Amino acid sequence: MRLLITVVAVVLAARSTAQTVKVSISRDSVLIGVPVTISLFAEKLEQGVTLADRGFSIPDTIFHFQVLKKGNIDSLTLNHQKYYSQQIELISFETGSWQIPAFEIRFFENGELRILKTTPQTVSIMPVNVSRLRDIHDIKGIVLAAVKDKQRIWLWLYVLIFAVVVLSAWILIRRSWMLQNAQSLKTDYFQRALKQLVLLESHAAAIPGKELCDQIYQVLRQYFIMRFKIRAESYTSGELLTALRQHLSEEVTTMIADLLIELDEIRFSDQGEALPADHFFSACRKVMELTEPAEIDV
Repeated sequence: MRLLITVVAVVLAARSTAQTVKVSISRDSVLIGVPVTISLFAEKLEQGVTLADRGFSIPDTIFHFQVLKKGNIDSLTLNHQKYYSQQIELISFETGSWQIPAFEIRFFENGELRILKTTPQTVSIMPVNVSRLRDIHDIKGIVLAAVKDKQRIWLWLYVLIFAVVVLSAWILIRRSWMLQNAQSLKTDYFQRALKQLVLLESHAAAIPGKELCDQIYQVLRQYFIMRFKIRAESYTSGELLTALRQHLSEEVTTMIADLLIELDEIRFSDQGEALPADHFFSACRKVMELTEPAEIDV
């Protein structure tokens, strides 16, 4: 009886400590108006779990803070367990020592809703030191002088030139802003795919060959779906290549075909032995570089 109780206690303890959430903060004290980056992690979740939301539950505003940016949640499967990570940026315009509340991630496990919460974090918002600024004097009153006809013409000409310069600067700034936003939206999936490859490569030694090749294949296929806007979620490798031929040259398509064939040979083999992982990661990066979205003209 005592042995049975001990075994049950050990199993429950292992289950309670297996699934964990962590939080890290870039800096615990910043000047007013300086952003703070919060990194959230959920580790060792069972492979069959399903997230109830798109990531951690993050409100748009937090007491004393505003949410500047909510990053996309990244996931990784390792040894039949799931790892999630997400970053957010907060900013505060109130000085003091403020507590950032706990964030939670909700997921379904065996049909049961489970919630994991992070620990609250404290950030000190410090005022800006203005003691070294020079004294500012009042502006003297403007004295209006009589303007002759010729001087009036030159005055209006200067005003017109100034208006043209301001309008041109506004157009250039607006065009630059639109270009940056458009390029960011266009290449967001490209950078995300590269990050997923780097994350997989850092854990490649601990992932079995078949599972590693399958995850590389999924990253590559998702990149092609987003890059060329094709509905290839249920495509076979052959159907995917047929769709890609409409967008790529024969040389690039042949290179992709060779890579997919090598991945499929290991994904669907019985032994599960893979070629050196460096070969696959190098080939994936080369394919992505050849199909990387070009700069956008607005």
